[in-house]
Amino acid sequence: MKGYLDILKWGKDDKDLLNEAIENLNLEVKNIERIINTLFLNSNLEKITVKKEIIDVKQLFEKIKKDYELLNIKNEMIIKVNNEVNIFVDKNLISEALRGLIDNCIKYSIGNIQLIAREDEVVEIIVRNYGERIPEEEKKNLFNRNFQGKNAKKGSGLGLPIIKDIILLNDGKIYLENRKDGVDVKIQFKKINYENE
Repeated sequence: MKGYLDILKWGKDDKDLLNEAIENLNLEVKNIERIINTLFLNSNLEKITVKKEIIDVKQLFEKIKKDYELLNIKNEMIIKVNNEVNIFVDKNLISEALRGLIDNCIKYSIGNIQLIAREDEVVEIIVRNYGERIPEEEKKNLFNRNFQGKNAKKGSGLGLPIIKDIILLNDGKIYLENRKDGVDVKIQFKKINYENE
């Protein structure tokens, strides 16, 4: 939102850019309002209404990438989706979860950020960064509320726990995996059974 507000200042003479920034600001306000109402202030997760639909993951990635390019982030964002990959989720919630993971990548990655999707026995979405590995003793606690790792940068400690809540609400799983040159956040969903949707 801050980035879009900046665009309103320096992009005010570009009508198309201005309209796009205003439109995205409006969407972000609605999404954040929904996140706050459903997750941050509601302790009874079972009461939350999740509005699921079939989502084309590549299209979702491309929309998110375009939004971040408008914000002039320092990291290049690379999309890797070989074939059509769809998931049955709440689009707004999953979008916010991915944005939260990308924001973390921007904080910690020294290289590009990759958004990867593939389908085999399950659908797997990977947000990949190139930065410091996460100490093994911290990995199991990073999704706990108010936990701050040794190398954590300023924040509330609520980002990853809320992201985990979002993934669980959409019947998915999320975990972290260290690589030699960075960290993968992996999200898994069941393949869509189109006969039952």
